[in-house]
Amino acid sequence: MLPPGPHLVSYCAKGSQGDFGPVTCFFTHPSAGQVVIKRWDPQQEYLVAVDEESEVMQFTQAVHMFEFDRHLAPYDLANLATWRSLSAHVTPAVIDRLQPVGGNICVLAEAPPGSRGRRQTPAEAALEAQLSQRKATSSSQGGEGSDGSAVPGSHPQGALFAAPHAGRCFYTRTQTVSRDGVYDAAERTRHNLDRSEGLDSLIREEYAGDGDLLLGELQFAFLAFLVGQSFAGLIQWRALLQLLLGCFSAALGQHQQLFAQALDVLAAQLAASSQKQGRVGGAQDASFLDELLRDSFLSHQLPQWTRGVQEESDGAGLTPALAESVARVNEALHELMGWEDSSQVQELGLGDDEDSPAVVDLDAPMF
Repeated sequence: MLPPGPHLVSYCAKGSQGDFGPVTCFFTHPSAGQVVIKRWDPQQEYLVAVDEESEVMQFTQAVHMFEFDRHLAPYDLANLATWRSLSAHVTPAVIDRLQPVGGNICVLAEAPPGSRGRRQTPAEAALEAQLSQRKATSSSQGGEGSDGSAVPGSHPQGALFAAPHAGRCFYTRTQTVSRDGVYDAAERTRHNLDRSEGLDSLIREEYAGDGDLLLGELQFAFLAFLVGQSFAGLIQWRALLQLLLGCFSAALGQHQQLFAQALDVLAAQLAASSQKQGRVGGAQDASFLDELLRDSFLSHQLPQWTRGVQEESDGAGLTPALAESVARVNEALHELMGWEDSSQVQELGLGDDEDSPAVVDLDAPMF
């Protein structure tokens, strides 16, 4: 039996040599008494839905009569509070909005490297290289390993066809500044220095005015990466945080509660990534998360955001709710990375961060 709320199921095939195939995962948010029935397909190596009505009734009745319980481990109630802190905003509406067609998430079904239109940090490049290695393996020798055995999750036609059971998530595009001349130079600079207007437009147009959907997407993307090894999830998590941490006036205006909740979500995500607290089941190896955070935009944008909000408030400082949320993020960063208070992480310069505005000398020669 599962506690009510969202759940993320992850699994992978195991080869005869003990190697594992790419992770497949899917979100589910069953209602009270609902039974989700899937069967393992040994040929395709993934779980398929059971559609036969008689089988569905038979399995549902068996579940309600607890016939399978003696073969199952108990639910990990000790970590339920941690899980809820990571998934509280992942509602059925969020899942329906973001999940791929068919519901399955797998790195083999994601866009290839270089197609995302942004530079990668060294840690991100190293992570993608590891996750993409299985794509290359799948496309070589019809999915055979060095010993001639089949590679779990492989497909003889290569990586483009390696995950017919999975698809790409429908993440929200976070670009809020037009590059096609709609804004003049001054307006574009203003929008890039404070993306609050863009955030307001995004919430109104893409989330139908519901900021909880944004928070749900922030949690959905993080869990897809943490548990499902989805690099697209990592990219979307980063994009959403960069958008939020690029807003100053919004954090003190009508979206104060949204920012306090977003920082609490971030603090929970960082805390769950801590080696000292252990990992959520099936999560990424600790070393990669630590390396990603050390090589992280957070080291630049979080202290920059804190200072920007303080300046926007004319020295009044953060509201009590925001101050408490920032303190929780700082505590999580200190626990995970040994970082000091976000305002003291490092002395910032505009040129230190690839995402900061670029200062260009218009009088300097172009070549």
